[in-house]
Amino acid sequence: MTTEAIFEAWAPTGARWSAWAKPVLFSCLPTATLPEPPALLGRPERALLEVPAAADDLALVLDLPGAEGVFTGLALAQGGYRPVPLYNAVPLPTDGLPSEREGVTLVDVMPILAALARLAPTVAGCSLRAEAPPAFLLDAHRRHGSHPASPLAFDNRSVAFTTDFPSADRLLAHGIRRVWLIQAENTAPQADLANTLRAWQAAGIALWLKPLAPNTPARPLMLRPPSWLRALGHELLVLVGLRRQPLGGFNGVLSAPVTTSTPRSAQSAG
Repeated sequence: MTTEAIFEAWAPTGARWSAWAKPVLFSCLPTATLPEPPALLGRPERALLEVPAAADDLALVLDLPGAEGVFTGLALAQGGYRPVPLYNAVPLPTDGLPSEREGVTLVDVMPILAALARLAPTVAGCSLRAEAPPAFLLDAHRRHGSHPASPLAFDNRSVAFTTDFPSADRLLAHGIRRVWLIQAENTAPQADLANTLRAWQAAGIALWLKPLAPNTPARPLMLRPPSWLRALGHELLVLVGLRRQPLGGFNGVLSAPVTTSTPRSAQSAG
């Protein structure tokens, strides 16, 4: 399949939620060498059994690590949900790089890219309704990375903004009254995603948390407004710590040792 056909499979023209699918990662397909997608030991099937059947008043947000979100999104597509990829990071560029930087990247997005490419025909074959309820796909490693930070590493960490999702008004206008957050553990949502969830909750949309931890049922999720200090800290992290590129993705090169809790991009790579 061509790059355009792969993106069309995940964000078909005319589908209600396709406008929110991010083209950033798909744009790297022509030059990327794709690994084999990892085996996920049946977890997508388990997720499908533990999530309500597709309903027009329900949207899902999958905040799962790496390619697991793509595989789970496919399983949900086979059950009637429309998976919507929201991956904003890019892989390590291959042109004009010093040899010592080859392969050093903080967030390994290549398995995600491979899964999106190789599963595209199956997703396209699901013949979903244009109005199928959405399942938004995020990488749980996006903010802190999946590898330690080091000098000259390619920093492709990212955050999810409220504008990356439909507004509460848009969801309500299309009948969405419930949102289930699906993540690996029974923990609070990540800070960037919590901002979006709070806005939805404030508009009257009911939130539920469904961990994939064994024997952990879904529970109602109530989010308090953040303190002004926490809210300011998140904004400063985005403005100072992460370098956003003109096309919407994130990437930069680290010039000094840093920790993953205080990301700092010192030089643009794009």
